[in-house]
Amino acid sequence: MQVSACSKAIAILITGECLRKLITKSIRIRGLSETKVDITFEHRKDFVRIRNIQMDDAKDLYNIVDTERDRLGKYLPWAYLMKSIDDEKNYIKSSIQNRKLRKVIISTILVNEEVAGTTSITLDNNKNLVHLGYWIGKKWEGKGIVSACTRQMKIYCFETLRLPKIALTIEKGN
Repeated sequence: MQVSACSKAIAILITGECLRKLITKSIRIRGLSETKVDITFEHRKDFVRIRNIQMDDAKDLYNIVDTERDRLGKYLPWAYLMKSIDDEKNYIKSSIQNRKLRKVIISTILVNEEVAGTTSITLDNNKNLVHLGYWIGKKWEGKGIVSACTRQMKIYCFETLRLPKIALTIEKGN
């Protein structure tokens, strides 16, 4: 694992070898070969599911962003641009299109079947890696759900998508 510090964030580069004792060749990523995400697991006493984002998620996702805009916007500037359910629907529509183009996979995090946030896998072909991102509503913060989702998504990236590298960017203080 390589760690490098930036002024506002810590970037962590994880290779498949770090997750499992498997040597992967550094190959050029030509696109995300698998675009269906449906991962379920138990975390403590909660049932967690990560699945592809859907238009039906718009209202719940927007409600979280709308009520927690300042908290989310501190680390995710897009939260200030999301001003209506229509904005959320447009974002989801764009996400679905980008998934079909194999550029990004946006997934909804559900906790006990309640929308809690999202996670994303974004292709960076220039650097031969993907970026893993996430956000979660305050109601679920501090329960280890994001850490558990991140572990599941790393396994998905390495074992299902067979990707050679993942980058995580973690804001200091978050």
